[in-house]
Amino acid sequence: MKKITLNGQDLEVFFEELDNGLKVCLIPFKDKNNYFFSYATKYGSVHLDFKVEGKNVSTVPGIAHFLEHKMFDQEEERPFEFYAKTGTECNASTGIERTRYIVYGTSNLEENLDYLLGYVNSPYFTDDNIEKEKGIIVEELNMYKSIPERVINTHLVESIFKKHPARIDIGGTVDSVKSIKKDDLYTCYNTFYQPSNMVLVVGGTFNVSDIMTLIKNNLKLKNKNKKSKIDVKKINEGEAVKDKFKEIVLPQLAVSKVAIAIKTKVGFLNTQDYLFREYMGSIIGILYGPSSIFREELYTSGLVSSFSTEVYYIDDLMIIEFNAETNTPKELAEKVINHLKNQSITEEELERNKKVMISSIVFGTDIVYAVVNSVAADLITYNEIVSDRVSSIRKMTLIELTRVRKKINCDNNTILIASPKKKNNKK
Repeated sequence: MKKITLNGQDLEVFFEELDNGLKVCLIPFKDKNNYFFSYATKYGSVHLDFKVEGKNVSTVPGIAHFLEHKMFDQEEERPFEFYAKTGTECNASTGIERTRYIVYGTSNLEENLDYLLGYVNSPYFTDDNIEKEKGIIVEELNMYKSIPERVINTHLVESIFKKHPARIDIGGTVDSVKSIKKDDLYTCYNTFYQPSNMVLVVGGTFNVSDIMTLIKNNLKLKNKNKKSKIDVKKINEGEAVKDKFKEIVLPQLAVSKVAIAIKTKVGFLNTQDYLFREYMGSIIGILYGPSSIFREELYTSGLVSSFSTEVYYIDDLMIIEFNAETNTPKELAEKVINHLKNQSITEEELERNKKVMISSIVFGTDIVYAVVNSVAADLITYNEIVSDRVSSIRKMTLIELTRVRKKINCDNNTILIASPKKKNNKK
C-alpha cells in the first residue's frame, strides 16, 4: 500500500491497485462513529458505443441507468433488505460519465463492505425482472415530463449539443428503455464493471490492514481478472451550440424561468490541469456566488426570485450554466452574459475567494462522506489522487486566472426561456 498525505487537511490515505486492476483507497479517521463507502465505475449515460473483443457495439440511451437499477436485484437477499437489518443506508446513482454505489452507516462496517463488493460483482438479470424494471423506469420518465426543472434541462441540453449523447436524458427515452434486453445488460456489465475500470474508496474508523485484507479476500471480486483498456467511441461534438435561442411554454409555472449555457472547448483535462477547474470555479464564484455583488443586486432589484450556477465538463468541453426565475428573462440573460464578459476581478477578490475555498476543504476534512466523495472524484476524473489541493489554491494568481478566463467563449451561448403561458397579443 502507498501512503499519501493530503497536505493541509491533516489526513492520510492508503492507496493500492489490486492485481485485477481495482483502485482501492482507504481513509482512516480517528474516533468516528460513521463510515462511508463509494464503489464506482467509469461508465455513464454517454458511453453508448464501444468495442468488445474487436467488435463494435452500439447500445441505446439509458442503458447505464437501467443497469444501475438492476444491480439491486439479487437472486437471494436484495441490498436494501440486507442493509435495513442494521439500520445501514445504501443507494446508487448514474451520471454522464460514471455510476456509483454508496453505503453509509454506524455499525457492521466489515460485513457491509463485504456485501457491497459481493452484490456489485454479482449481476442477476432475468427476462422477468428486466420487463418489470422497464415499467418502473418508463413511469419515471413520464413523471419527469410534469416537473418543470426536468423539462427545462431536457430542452437546454438539446440546445447545447448537436450530436453528443449528453443531449439525451440519463434515463434514456421511453422507446430506448423498452428495447433493452438481458444480453445488452450483460454485455455492458462485463465491459464496464471490470475492476480495472472501477474505484473503491472507504472512509471511517478502522484498521487499514484488516480492511485491505477483507477486500482482497472477497470471493466475488477475487474471481475477476484484469482486462485491457476499454475502447469507447469518442464523439467529435465541436464547440458551436445547436440552438442559440429557444422558448417553451410550461403552464404549471407561476413565473418565467431562464436557462443560459455557455459552451467552450477546453481540451481533455488531466491531473496536471485540475487547477483549471479550481480557477474556473473561482471565476464563477467571485462573479456570481452567494456573496457576490452581482447576485445581491439581482435579488435586491427584484430581477430574480431564484438564481443558480453550475460548471461541468464532458470530454473536451466545458459547460457553464445559469438558471433563474425572473419576470424579465431576456434582460436577465443579456445581463448575466455581459457580466461574465466584462466584469473585472481584483486581486483582493481572488485572495478572499481562495480563503473561502481552503476553509471549505478544511471544514470538509472532518466529514467522512465529503472526503470520500472528493477522493473518489479524483480517481474517476484524473486516475490518481490530488494531494496538494490546499497548497495549489494558495499559489493561485490573478495573472493565471485571467488567462483561464480568456478561454471562455461567451459568444457561444444558448438561451432557453420557459414561460407560464402564451402571451395574448389581442388588444
